[in-house]
Amino acid sequence: MSLQLHDVSGSVRDQVYEALKDNMIEMSWKPGTLISESMAAEMMLVSRRVIREAFARLAKIRLVDIIPQKGCYITKIDFTHVDETGFIREQLEAEVIRLACMRMTADHITVLQDLLEQQELALEAQQFRTCIELDDQFHEQIFIGCNMERTWAVLQQKSVNSKRVRFLMEPTIAYWRTMISEHQVILRAIQSKDPEQGVAVLRNHFTLQDFDKLALLHKYSIYFK
Repeated sequence: MSLQLHDVSGSVRDQVYEALKDNMIEMSWKPGTLISESMAAEMMLVSRRVIREAFARLAKIRLVDIIPQKGCYITKIDFTHVDETGFIREQLEAEVIRLACMRMTADHITVLQDLLEQQELALEAQQFRTCIELDDQFHEQIFIGCNMERTWAVLQQKSVNSKRVRFLMEPTIAYWRTMISEHQVILRAIQSKDPEQGVAVLRNHFTLQDFDKLALLHKYSIYFK
């Protein structure tokens, strides 16, 4: 990873933070890896102070543990946090679906329709990382359409372990076809103002995203607590 940066404005600090976070979440840098300030600063062509600030922000969302005089270790994945965050998100998003059935405007529905079309294209091209990104955007737009974007932002801060697990999984074409199909049903429920159908499909949607913990632990044991 290399990012050419020439100043230390607030926006650049944010870019550094986001780049480090994305590489950790997408498993380019593995859990348990030690990253020193000097190494990260050299890779990203910024000062150690900027890296130190980014590490402090990453520690707040439990992506790194800072070790004085050494640097920081990327935290290992904690299944307890994954389960807890999944429970919280399911309960909150069910209520947001109910709100969406009452509040969602035609413009926001158009945005969701466009995202579904992009998901279909990404699946056709077997671009599974893009599928993950578009899946997140679809759910985010439901929150935005209900003026609940700050709630979504809080959930994202708490979901780093869940996101890392998603990048360890190996979803199939059939998996993503089912995911997109359920997105379509959720959208139709919002359009027809049918909260019960929307919530029912959403809960099934989260069940579909369940994963085989034992299989992941067996294959990637060094990445988990």
